[in-house]
Amino acid sequence: MEPSLLPPAKPGWLTMVLERVVLLAAAGYSLLFIGLAGLRLGYPFELEWIEGAAVDALRRILAGHSLYGPPDIHFVPLVYNPVYFYVSAALMKVIGVGFVAPRLISIISGLGSLLLLMLIVRLETPSGVAGGLAAGFYAASFHVTGAWLDLAKPDSLFLFLALAAFYVQRRSVSWRGLVVSGALYVLAFYTKQNALPIILITLAATLVASAGQSWPQAITIASLGLLLFVGLNLSSQGWYAFYTLDMLTYHERAAGLWLFWAGFLPRLWPALLISALYLVISLRAGAWHSTQRSAFIQNTSFSLALILTSWSVFLQRWTFDNGFMPACLGVALLSGLGYARVQAWASRAADHWRHLGLSTLALSLLQFGGLAYDPARQLPTAQDRAAGERFVALVAGLPGEVLIAEHGYYGALAGKPTYLHASAYADAAGLGALPPRTEDNRLRREQVTQVFELAKAYQVFDWVILDEPGASWLPYYFYQRPILNEPGVLNPVTGHQVGPESVLIKNPVAWGGEFPLHDPAYAFLLTEGWGAVEDWGRWTVGQRAEVQIALSQGSPYRLVIKAFPACDSPPTPLSVTVGWNQATLGEARLTDCADREIMVNLPDQEIVGGLNTFWFQFASLASATESPAPAPAIGIKALIFVRQQ
Repeated sequence: MEPSLLPPAKPGWLTMVLERVVLLAAAGYSLLFIGLAGLRLGYPFELEWIEGAAVDALRRILAGHSLYGPPDIHFVPLVYNPVYFYVSAALMKVIGVGFVAPRLISIISGLGSLLLLMLIVRLETPSGVAGGLAAGFYAASFHVTGAWLDLAKPDSLFLFLALAAFYVQRRSVSWRGLVVSGALYVLAFYTKQNALPIILITLAATLVASAGQSWPQAITIASLGLLLFVGLNLSSQGWYAFYTLDMLTYHERAAGLWLFWAGFLPRLWPALLISALYLVISLRAGAWHSTQRSAFIQNTSFSLALILTSWSVFLQRWTFDNGFMPACLGVALLSGLGYARVQAWASRAADHWRHLGLSTLALSLLQFGGLAYDPARQLPTAQDRAAGERFVALVAGLPGEVLIAEHGYYGALAGKPTYLHASAYADAAGLGALPPRTEDNRLRREQVTQVFELAKAYQVFDWVILDEPGASWLPYYFYQRPILNEPGVLNPVTGHQVGPESVLIKNPVAWGGEFPLHDPAYAFLLTEGWGAVEDWGRWTVGQRAEVQIALSQGSPYRLVIKAFPACDSPPTPLSVTVGWNQATLGEARLTDCADREIMVNLPDQEIVGGLNTFWFQFASLASATESPAPAPAIGIKALIFVRQQ
C-alpha cells in the first residue's frame, strides 16, 4: 500500500525525545551565535583584515563623497555593490562612527535569515522541528563559514535579502507580491554580486513552475536592475562597472574544480544526505506531477542555486571560508524541508520505513556534533585589545602622514588621514588578475596604478606600515623596525591571518637632498663607525664609517661632505678616502681645524637598486719616522646628495 493511503502514525517516544534534543541543539547554536555576535559587536578593532576598509568607505559616504569614482590616494572602493554600505552608513550616522553600525546590520541580517528559514519551512509543514532544524544548521555553520555572519561585510545582508525575496515569492498570490520579491532580489544583487546566479536560476525555475505567470517578478528584476546599473554607471563616469563587474570577470581561476567540494562535503555530508532525501521522497511521492510541483521546483532551484553560487566563488583565487555561506544556507533550507518530508512519509509508511525518521534525526545530531567549535577562539582576547591600543598609540606618535596599507580605520583612530586599502587597490590595479581584454579596462587599471605609484615615488607618506615582515619600498622607503616587537599579536580572529608587521620610514635622499645625521629615526642606517648624535651632526669613531643609502637611479649624483677634525691639540694631517660600495670615489686631506667641503662624483652605474654602502676611510698622514697615530674623531656636519640632470 502507498504511504499516502495509510493514516498518520503518532510519533514514538524515541522520535519525540530525539526531536527535542535536535531542537535543543538548534537553539543552542542559535544562542551561541547571538552571544558571540554580541560580545564581538563592540570590539574596537578589526575582526577580519578588510573590515577597517569597510568602515573607511562608510566614513567617506558620511563625508558626502560618492562610493564610486576616479581613484585617489585616499580611497579606492572595495569590489562590492553599494546597498550594504549605504544602509550601514545611515545607521552609523545615528549611532556613531566605528564597527558597531556595520556589524549590527550583519547581525540583524543573520538573525533575520534564521527566522526566514523557519518561516519558509513552515510553508511546507506545521512542524516546528523542521524549521528549527533548518535555522539551527545555518546558525551552527558560523565557524565553517569563517565566523563571518556578524562581520562588517555585505555577505549576511545579501543572503538575508535573497532569502526574503524567496519567501515573498513563495507566499505570493498576486502580482504585487511578485513585484516586491523582484525588488528584493535586485537589492540582494546590489548588496553583493554573488546574488546574480541565485537570481537567474531561481527566476528561470519560477517561470517554468508558474507556466510564465511570474512575469511581474521577471519584469521587475530586469527593469529595476538595469535602471540602477545605468544610473550608477553614468553618475560615476563608468567607474561603477569597472569596480564591481570588470574586476570580478578578470579574477584568476582556482587550480581545480573540486576545491569547494573538498572543503564542503567532509563537513556537511549529514545535512546533504537529509537534503537529498527531500528530493528523492518528493519525486517518489509524485511532487513533479502534483499540486506541489511549483513549490518543489522553487524550493529545489533556490537551494541548489545557493550551493552552486558557493561553488562558483571557489572557482576563483583568493577566497575564504565565507564562500561557504550561500551553500550552508541552501543546505540548511533543504535539510529542514527534507526532515519535514521524511516525517510526513514515515508517519504514513509501513513500520520498516518509519526507521527513516529516526535515522534522519540521528543524522541531524551527527551534523550538529560535527559543526561543534570552540567559541573562545572566535573572540579577541584582552591581549589583542591591548595590542590594538598600543598600535593606535604608535601610529598616533609617528610624525606626519602614515599609510597603513592592509588595514583601514586604524589611521582614523589615531587621528590621522586614511588612505586606500591594499585589497581594494590590488583588485582595481589588476594585480594577480587576467590581462585586460579591453582598452577601457587597461586605461582604468593604469590610472589606479598611477595614483599609487606616484604617491609612493613622490613620498606622500612619511611612514608606511605593512604586513610583510622586513618589507621595504626601496629606494623610496626603508624598513626601520618591526611593529611592537610582538609578531602576530595584531592578527585578526578570522579571515586571512595577517597583521601589521613592519614600519617603513621615508627615505630623505631618494631624489637627493641632505641625509639627517642628527635624526635618531635614521640612526639604523649608520652601520659602522659613528658616535653619538650632536646638534650639528655626528662624530665618527675609528678608521672607517659607513652609511646605508638608497638613491633613485637614472642620473649621476654629486656628493658633498661637510667635515672637520677634532682639534684639542695641534692637528694631525689626515686623509679621507670616500667610497661607494666597492668603488673609491675620491680622496681629500684635512690639514687644519677648519671646516672642509669634500665633493666627489657618483656615476649612475655605481648605484644599485637596493641598499648601497657609502663609506669613509680615515688615515693619519704622520711621517714615516713617527709612530702611526690613531685616527682622531672626524666631525661630519652634513652629507648632501645632489642629483645631476
